[in-house]
Amino acid sequence: MLDPYIRTTLNSSESADPKTTATYHGDIKLPDRYGTFTFRVNYKRPGFSNVDVKDTVGIWPLRHDEYPRFLSAAYPYYTGSLVMAVGFLALCAVWMWSAEPKTKRAAKHKSN
Repeated sequence: MLDPYIRTTLNSSESADPKTTATYHGDIKLPDRYGTFTFRVNYKRPGFSNVDVKDTVGIWPLRHDEYPRFLSAAYPYYTGSLVMAVGFLALCAVWMWSAEPKTKRAAKHKSN
């Protein structure tokens, strides 16, 4: 079941001017479901301004043309298929251009 609330701490990041601005970040793992999700930061601290930010994000499966063209994990399979194709062509070339020995050919013509 999908937990609707993920509580995580916000870690401060290095910013260009640390005296005037502060940047915080938090890393979360995306849910294992497709749909529309609202990511909300509700940060309240006494004596400071409250931060309430909502961001709606759609998560959907990739379409067939959004995947990478060649998968790096499939290189062994690509290599295997190329080796099979080259081996097949080499076998065909050896079979097509190999000739029977002349002694057998002459013996066949004499018996006919």
